[in-house]
Amino acid sequence: MLDIHIGSTVRYWMDLRGVTVGDIKVALKDFLKQMGDWKSRGDWQFKQNAEFLDRGEPVEWLDKRIGDLVVIFTGEGQGQVKIITTYWRGLSDPKGPAEQCPLRRASQGVPAPGYQTFVHERHPTKSETGDDGGGYKERALPSPPWKRKFPSHKSPAINGPGPSGTGEEERSVHEDMARTQGEAGKEHPVEESRTTPVRRPGLTASDEDILALLEREAGMKGPPYPPMNMRQHVQRGTAVMYDRRRYRKDRGSKARKMQMRHKRLRANPRYQLDRERRREHPERFERKPAGGVTSLADRSQRKRDDAKRNPMIERQKAKYRAKKAAALQEPVLFIWMPTGMSGQVQDVSPTTGLVEVELGNEERSIPLDEFLDKSYIEEVAFDQFVQYLDELFEYESDDDEAPEGEDASDPIFEQWVQTRLAFQVHQRPTQRQHKQRGQAKLQTHRNYVKNRSRYRMQSRKRYQKMKRNPQFKRQQQIRRQHPERFKRRLAQVAIPPDIALVLGDDLRPAVVHSVSPLSEMVTVVLLGGQAGLGTDLVSYSLDEFFDQATFLTPEDEQRMFYLLDGAHGLFDEEDAEIPLSDPENEIEEFEARTAEMFYEKRPPAEEPGSSYDQALSWNQDERERYERRPGGLLEQPEVRDNPGSGKVIPEGHDFQNRADRAIKTALRISEIQQACRPDLRQKAERLSVTLRRVDQKNRVWLFDVQGSKGDDYRVKLKAEAKPQVRGLDKADVFVSCSCPFWQWQGPEHWAKQHKYLFGRPVGTASRPAAKDPDHQHGACKHVLACFDWIIKNNWKMPIPSRKMSSEDRVARRFLQKQAGWHV
Repeated sequence: MLDIHIGSTVRYWMDLRGVTVGDIKVALKDFLKQMGDWKSRGDWQFKQNAEFLDRGEPVEWLDKRIGDLVVIFTGEGQGQVKIITTYWRGLSDPKGPAEQCPLRRASQGVPAPGYQTFVHERHPTKSETGDDGGGYKERALPSPPWKRKFPSHKSPAINGPGPSGTGEEERSVHEDMARTQGEAGKEHPVEESRTTPVRRPGLTASDEDILALLEREAGMKGPPYPPMNMRQHVQRGTAVMYDRRRYRKDRGSKARKMQMRHKRLRANPRYQLDRERRREHPERFERKPAGGVTSLADRSQRKRDDAKRNPMIERQKAKYRAKKAAALQEPVLFIWMPTGMSGQVQDVSPTTGLVEVELGNEERSIPLDEFLDKSYIEEVAFDQFVQYLDELFEYESDDDEAPEGEDASDPIFEQWVQTRLAFQVHQRPTQRQHKQRGQAKLQTHRNYVKNRSRYRMQSRKRYQKMKRNPQFKRQQQIRRQHPERFKRRLAQVAIPPDIALVLGDDLRPAVVHSVSPLSEMVTVVLLGGQAGLGTDLVSYSLDEFFDQATFLTPEDEQRMFYLLDGAHGLFDEEDAEIPLSDPENEIEEFEARTAEMFYEKRPPAEEPGSSYDQALSWNQDERERYERRPGGLLEQPEVRDNPGSGKVIPEGHDFQNRADRAIKTALRISEIQQACRPDLRQKAERLSVTLRRVDQKNRVWLFDVQGSKGDDYRVKLKAEAKPQVRGLDKADVFVSCSCPFWQWQGPEHWAKQHKYLFGRPVGTASRPAAKDPDHQHGACKHVLACFDWIIKNNWKMPIPSRKMSSEDRVARRFLQKQAGWHV
């Protein structure tokens, strides 16, 4: 209950502005609801308003639901607020009634004779003329600021008592008076050794700078959020691709550096606070939307400008790079593919470009290009080696000697960009090989067997290079889905007797020679020439060919279309007229309508109004058995003064007399449904449920339930195994859902408290004091929809398999009991 304090002035203005107490209550109720929403989302406005209420600062709330009403109030304690003012935004304040609040003002008039408006008392001793005996008191006006004298701030002076024995008759001063009388113009000295800091000896300016730098890194000092002038800009064009390429080369070392930095600072509270800010407000740390570099020339120009402004930093960077590139951190292991021997890289000469390697027991010098082409290095070692080469051969530009834009060119990067842009995804190959026959096929196979290791090494090297390329991944996916598109062609030239036809009105006999996929021309051989030999070759376009050609048999016509499909790579495609359909959804819908648990037979029909539970030996009313709870046990009388027991047991502490002796691990479906509001159960009837996965061994079912906004939520359900209980609606179940309602509106808390939560809670599972204090959200509508679907389909659980007896087992147990053998 919220206690609202409204003062008399506030009530007066509320009457003038037409604001009622009910309007204020509605506005404050909306404010509390909005605070709950902000808290669930982790919004910064919740923390700010909570701090204002704790400190007693005014909070301004605009309620648009009742017509733009502004309420300004402060917190007066737990459950108490004080209204400062309230008004309708955009409306002027009405004037009060004339009889209650007159707004007249006196006009300025001429002074009347004999009256004075400025009255002051006469001086008791001075006269008006300045003589003694009367007059007015002198009044001093304040002096202007430029004539005032402000006291200087000095160390405080304390007039304390003197030392002991300095009083009269050598008595202690502390016994006579607590303090001595201070003398005008004199001050006692003040000891400042405890308040004035003493600098550490031997600390130079450079040491102070180093310490300040370390403290800044360890303490994460600075503003909580970076201002706009300190944010980086969004890069575009080739600059983005250049950064991605360099990051891929250095990702191993960068990841290790970040891990080491995190281990060093993870216990620092400022570092933890900074990470929390970045998680809660990532938009405040994003790059600026524009103004970044778009090319390497622009980046180089900005680097030159920074070097001119800070020359000392650039010299230190160059010195550090030269020192780091002096030698390899550790030898790089590789495999020399021509011989298959393993070796290691010792050094690389920046002047000659030769790689000093140790191959076997021999030291050799290999050119860098040849070494990269004929060696195989693992991915992590290759990244370190490329990083070392970049630091070793990095070009240091000089603005006086280098022409404008020369250092912006990177031939290796340009070649890489061209290669990447040239790799396009093809749904079908533009050029396809033909199947080889005879000696050519045999010779190709021999060459492959001879150079198999080299081909495999090249393929592996190419795959390591291209495996992170998204276009390469897409191309591989297309090849896996449609392998028939990338097969070799059967042939290019057809045998003349295979496709026989006649051309034109004069019915000239001919056979098809070939089809060109580039020019789309059909070449035919005319038969029946002067010499009787087929030596005349004529080419036609496809339209002209089909206008003049008449095939002798339907088989010839079919072979012609096969040849055209093979030439254009469409010989394995389906006909365009056949509609393609995906029966997956239809099969799932059919299974959902006719699903039965593991295709088992249902029990025989039962009598109306009753059901048979195999766990019980009698029939009872269906409603009574359906609503029975695990805690509803039979009443058993307490046993008092048992003569067979000599142990004194306190009342209500023995196992026999405890009412909650049954261990409650889950709830039935009916019990969970009873803990939900009726409107929530009505909403669940309109949802569609789809079974996605069944785990028969562990009795786990996964469902996908479509929400009201079209999103699918995953519902997990697990049944607890009980002997002779097959009906899923009679067993205890564990459930969970991935929707926000399950986490924030109370179902997760009640499921954890009543021990029917499946898995770990997604959130904190705290008590919903504001959202569901009366326990009316036992589950969400998606879980209730799954329950209705299970009850509608009358699902049954499988009976757990029992251990059957065997001759071996019977003989072994007989020998153990009767003969005393240990088998």
